Amino acid sequence: MHRAFTLIEVLIVVGVMALLVGLSSLSLVSFGKGSELESARTSVVQALRESQSNSLANLGNTSWAVHFETNFETNKVVIFQNTGSGYNPGDSVNNRTKVMPKGVAIAWNLTGGTDYLMFDKGLGTTLNNGTITITSTANTTATITINSEGMIDF
Repeated sequence: MHRAFTLIEVLIVVGVMALLVGLSSLSLVSFGKGSELESARTSVVQALRESQSNSLANLGNTSWAVHFETNFETNKVVIFQNTGSGYNPGDSVNNRTKVMPKGVAIAWNLTGGTDYLMFDKGLGTTLNNGTITITSTANTTATITINSEGMIDF
């Protein structure tokens, strides 16, 4: 008597293995999207803290701000020195741009409806406080809240 596997047994084993590989690859894709969201949140918080720190230190004897920008291709935050005329996209000396990872969108809701959050010179407080929401393509979100005292909560 010969012992062997039937075709049905082989197909069942191959099917189960394919199912397991498919489920594990979905988990890896989901993990990657979560890391993009975390990376974007970290970049925004770092930009806010750097801007606030520059304002507290009276760096350049001006206030500092973070400009938020979104379009179909990129989302970015720009740390800029407020020289009195607001955000100047052509100021390559004082602007520091952080581009958000692909697969995330950034939205903001700031007092006064501005697209920037400015910290008061020497104080680190802000008049245009509010929230910044980062959304990944996996529909997960991260919210950063900045109150009028300059407290950054995420």
